[in-house]
Amino acid sequence: MKNSDFMKQQLHEFIRIRELNVELLDVLSVTIEWFMAFHKKTQIDIPNMKALSSLIGKTHALLREIDSPPFLQHRKRTPEDATEPALHIAKNPQ
Repeated sequence: MKNSDFMKQQLHEFIRIRELNVELLDVLSVTIEWFMAFHKKTQIDIPNMKALSSLIGKTHALLREIDSPPFLQHRKRTPEDATEPALHIAKNPQ
């Protein structure tokens, strides 16, 4: 297999994995929002509602990060063994 063919295959696999991640995050987001709407409509207590609220925020943040340019971007974390300085990014309150 040529190097260019290998790279194309890797890119297609990467894009497919990205699409699957977006789909999973969308499903998670819709599911949590359904539970929250159910709770609001019926006033039935949902265990760990605070954790669900936090999770929906994280889900939306991940979706925004995945969809924002540039397409191949770093996560906003620096590993311990990185040679670049850590980025400290303030979170926007939601």
